[in-house]
Amino acid sequence: MKLPGIRELSEEYSVAAGTVQRALTELRNAGLIYSHQGRGSFVSDTAGEADQDPTALAIKVLQSQVAELTARLDKLEGERDG
Repeated sequence: MKLPGIRELSEEYSVAAGTVQRALTELRNAGLIYSHQGRGSFVSDTAGEADQDPTALAIKVLQSQVAELTARLDKLEGERDG
């Protein structure tokens, strides 16, 4: 299931966009959601499972962190080149 965008969530819950971003990061780190750059955030298929494989969860957390770092790097390179 696709989640609403950051702007929509911040307006719906009357919070800053940064607060929504931090919440989404925590959900990604917990393996409850996953994100695709340019496509949005989605509820993980395993979000409802009580007993998640710790190795699979660790891999998901690492994948999320790599994706976040890649997005930051892309932004920095775009600022440098622009």
